Amino acid sequence: MRRWVGMITAAFAFVTAPLAMAEGWQWLSPLPQGNSLNAVWGDSWNHAFAVGNAGTLVLWNGSSLTVVPSGVNADLYGIHGRSSAIAVAVGEQGTVLRWDGAMWRQQLPFTSTDLNSVWCDSNATYIAVGAAGFAGRWNGTSWVQWPAPTTEDFISVWAAAANNVYALTLHDLFRWNGAVWQLLDPSMDYFSQVWGLNGQNIYAGGTRVHGYPWFTYSIGALYNWNGSVWNYTEPFEYGMNTIHGQATNDLHVAGPRLARCFIRALIN
Repeated sequence: MRRWVGMITAAFAFVTAPLAMAEGWQWLSPLPQGNSLNAVWGDSWNHAFAVGNAGTLVLWNGSSLTVVPSGVNADLYGIHGRSSAIAVAVGEQGTVLRWDGAMWRQQLPFTSTDLNSVWCDSNATYIAVGAAGFAGRWNGTSWVQWPAPTTEDFISVWAAAANNVYALTLHDLFRWNGAVWQLLDPSMDYFSQVWGLNGQNIYAGGTRVHGYPWFTYSIGALYNWNGSVWNYTEPFEYGMNTIHGQATNDLHVAGPRLARCFIRALIN
């Protein structure tokens, strides 16, 4: 993922409102729509999608935002792609949408489980994770569901390959090796995202709570797999929601009070 993703995330952040529009009404402000947005992905600075509640899909063309028909009313929670013609969005009750470069098409659901995150691992296949430890891979023709390693919800997924997949719950990090899930050492008070540059540089971040029974404070926390060990650091205050980058010394993060932050030479 390139460095502009963090910038696009900030650009989309203002397009929020609590409810979908009822029939016969239209948005006046904010424009182009007002449903909350939950995730963003793009293949270049001038081509990015954001997904949100009530089937919302918004396209950024480098200068403006436009609403793209999704054909569904389900809340959408995750999106990922490989090019301007290949992307997948997932959401509640097993909703899966595929972008073919011209329009979004709904795929017949394999599960009624809410899907929270997706990772495209090739042009025709992708991995989706969701509620109650659900995880599965679309192999191009059918779904293959993997055994659930936990009853907690998966909230984020990233893969270096189909047999090297990392998925987060709120507190734990798991790795799928192609046959079984492994519970890894890193743990967090509140994980938010797992992401990697490659199989030797993987990051799992979130929020660590410190303090005493009468006083607590939150710190942005980050684990980094360097190919041999997991390193841990607390690089900034207030917590962390998302991370992307283009090199080990050029990472971008966003959090509750952090629109965008550059992290250089974060973990050696």
